[in-house]
Amino acid sequence: MARPGHKNSNKKGVLNGKQFVSQLNSMHRQISEEAINRTIIETSTGEVIELTKKLSILKARYIASLLDIAKSKSGEDINTKVQNVRDLRIAYEELEVGLEIVKEHISDGGMQISGVDI
Repeated sequence: MARPGHKNSNKKGVLNGKQFVSQLNSMHRQISEEAINRTIIETSTGEVIELTKKLSILKARYIASLLDIAKSKSGEDINTKVQNVRDLRIAYEELEVGLEIVKEHISDGGMQISGVDI
């Protein structure tokens, strides 16, 4: 149903908002896949596993540093410890998001992994 003052989106060849966003998402996936394949010819399972290990280590360091603040004695410079925890959290979150993107592209077949049949 068209809203008053707006052109009817049911006209032949005219997309509604939902259709346009769907096409935009499809185009984005295709362009991303092409760009990834041009930039990253192929990666190995070892690289992805190593990224996963680094993420796990960062998480452990973050938690340990966070708990270290709880052990701090009064008079210690807590601001330096908080800054360290913040830096670790930012690094962890960045790698976590990055790994999820890599896994998504592997699952979608948009990234070639040697030793993995897509």
